[in-house]
Amino acid sequence: MREAPTLKLPWRKSSAAWIALAQLLLFANSAAGKTPPNGLADPVNSPAQNDQPLLLDIEVNRQGSAGTALVLRDVRGDLWVSESDLSRLRLISPHAAPIVRQGARYYPLSSLPGAKYTVDESTQSLALQVNASAFATTEASVDRAPISPPTPSPPGLYFNYDIFAEQAAQANTQSGLFEVGAFNALGVGTTTVAMQNGVATRRAVRLDTTWTTDRPDEMASLRLGDNVTGAAALWGRAVRFGGIQYATNFGTRPGFVTVPTQTFAGQAALPSTVDVYVNNILATRKDVPPGPFSINALPIVTGDGNVQLVIKDVLGREQIVSQPFYASNSLLRPGLQDYSFELGGVRQNYGLTSFDYGSAFASGTYRRGITNALTGEGHLEVQGSNRATMGIGAVYLAPLLGVTTASLALSRSAMGVGHLWALGLVRRSEYLSFSFQTQAADATFQQLGADASFPAPRRQTSANLGFALSRYGSLNLTYLAQAISGNPGFAVGGISYSLQIKRVGLVSISAFRALSGSASNSINISLVLPLGGGGPSASLTHTSSDGAPAQSLLQVQRNLPAGEGYGYRLQAAVNAPQQASLYLQNRIATYTLEGAEFAGQSAARAGVSGGATVMGGSAFLSRHIDGSFGLVQLPNLPNVRIYADNQLVGRTDADGNALIPRLRPYEDNPIRIEERDLPWDTAIDSLSANAVPYYRSGIVIRPPVRQSYGAMMRIVTPDGKPLPPGAQVHIAGQTVAFPVALEGALFLTGLDSTNRLYAEWDKHSCQAALNLTKSADALPHLGDVICLEAQP
Repeated sequence: MREAPTLKLPWRKSSAAWIALAQLLLFANSAAGKTPPNGLADPVNSPAQNDQPLLLDIEVNRQGSAGTALVLRDVRGDLWVSESDLSRLRLISPHAAPIVRQGARYYPLSSLPGAKYTVDESTQSLALQVNASAFATTEASVDRAPISPPTPSPPGLYFNYDIFAEQAAQANTQSGLFEVGAFNALGVGTTTVAMQNGVATRRAVRLDTTWTTDRPDEMASLRLGDNVTGAAALWGRAVRFGGIQYATNFGTRPGFVTVPTQTFAGQAALPSTVDVYVNNILATRKDVPPGPFSINALPIVTGDGNVQLVIKDVLGREQIVSQPFYASNSLLRPGLQDYSFELGGVRQNYGLTSFDYGSAFASGTYRRGITNALTGEGHLEVQGSNRATMGIGAVYLAPLLGVTTASLALSRSAMGVGHLWALGLVRRSEYLSFSFQTQAADATFQQLGADASFPAPRRQTSANLGFALSRYGSLNLTYLAQAISGNPGFAVGGISYSLQIKRVGLVSISAFRALSGSASNSINISLVLPLGGGGPSASLTHTSSDGAPAQSLLQVQRNLPAGEGYGYRLQAAVNAPQQASLYLQNRIATYTLEGAEFAGQSAARAGVSGGATVMGGSAFLSRHIDGSFGLVQLPNLPNVRIYADNQLVGRTDADGNALIPRLRPYEDNPIRIEERDLPWDTAIDSLSANAVPYYRSGIVIRPPVRQSYGAMMRIVTPDGKPLPPGAQVHIAGQTVAFPVALEGALFLTGLDSTNRLYAEWDKHSCQAALNLTKSADALPHLGDVICLEAQP
């Protein structure tokens, strides 16, 4: 209902009321003699001098006070609100004709969808209720924790080694794989070498030498040296080469969403809380104001799924909105680019020779998201003076069908013009998944990396059909066929079934049949049994194939822990080797001891794997350095436990240093120190620090913790007089003030080995140098400390 209020201003609200009244009078006097500047006719034919201005506190749909607004009341009692106030209240301007006063458009509240309002004269307030459709849409995104920028690395080196010695058939063989890495603020360089020493072979082969500079701001990487090309996603092949590469690297920005983001919408009549469930799992919770709303960039899984919005308003009323979706990693969100450009020479005889590179080539791959449902791709290769290949492709999300792919490529070489085409279809859902891909090329089609020893397939088809049977397990059917020029080709069909039995284990059965050439069959049955406690497990496997004796294996194994510990693997078999392996792991290395026996022949192997690092002025032994790492420095604080992601990863050495391996590059790695391991006189600003390293590089981590000394003394002037009581003493670099007691007595904490003190009292000041040495006394008395008058 509507009530016609009279103008009542609360005079007790100080000068603000006088100012408001003056503005209203000015508005009324000015409006009386003016015509609307744009010439629009008043929709209610209300003369300007009859408009009654009201200064009202507005509340819309129980959101609380939205502030004060100037409202007009015409001769019929209808209320009019300015366009700017409607916008401030998130209300959409109605289609009704406005009136213009003082250059501002005013719209009747009655024209808003579902409008009901009440004016309270005693409080000079307006309570407005409208339909949700009257509001502008609120857009909300799922909050993602910001990630700190990576910390530039200081200069450093690391070295990895894997060394094995093997004895078999009266012959001894030694082999090793070695890696040297160097890093600084510009990037990281690595080189790997494989060595072998045997009866008939003695050689060392360089494998890869690469310098990598990551650019997180651009989500790209520059690589110099040995690398792998970025292949066309739909038909190309990755090729080893030596040269230069510049390519996108989304891994430099963890959490960045490359797939098209999903937007889900609803509306609320009152302030509400929205719980968003993705496949029945709570993904996020948002508070929304009244009106339509949309939630963007939800964290969704690939494949078929469903999103439910559970909307609960301030009155406890609840509504549920469901919306299906389909997501695929093959699609890029609109406008996003994924590229890789290379220039160099194709690597030949990799692993056999060190510097065998073929003819020069250039290649480029470019993908771009066009719409939420369409991603395009182009690929170009040029090698030497007489070979070029180019192709285009597309990924399209077809409604109700799935992700379809299509590509076409042409090549020109000494063999002539060649063609390739490929088609595919993939759909994954909760209970049914299927995929189909087929590709064909003529005999003259050429592409990078294909040669006589490794020709490209002329025809290739694969299909998969999977059923998720809930508690009854899962069933999969597969088919694969391939034909290569000069070879008869092959076709294989298979079926597999797996079932997880509670408190027992996982049962799997699979069977395969060759569908071309001489028919052959194979069947495999396995049972995996966890032995409790998240530690050892056992497995029993039986395999039967045409033309070969059946094999039965019983294995018991325990995997190595992330930290120090041990693991093992024992195998008893029929028509297969008997094996035993023992693995030991400590802070600096992983050790392996293995033995096997089969058909009267035995073999044994021993190995050790580890690493070493030089960084921050110190050298360390460690386990194999596979990723990024950090050096925690707590000077003069030995044997302090260090945690990464709440897992114990090491202790500081005698100098207070600890090497922390396996940090995640470009991500926040929370590092924490154990407070109970710190001396009582330690100054602690924080027990934690955040480490964000670059790829395969090290950083120095200095938590704000230091050994702090406390001491008592008598602070005096050069003539031996004590500073007066109440004088304030500061330690340089610190903000804490320490008061001087009677007879110059002073107690200080937070001291380092070298300190400078500043004292102030009345209009006087002085300073003193204080050097400390280690003492058996936990709180030494230093005697008189002379404080020299500060120079002006």
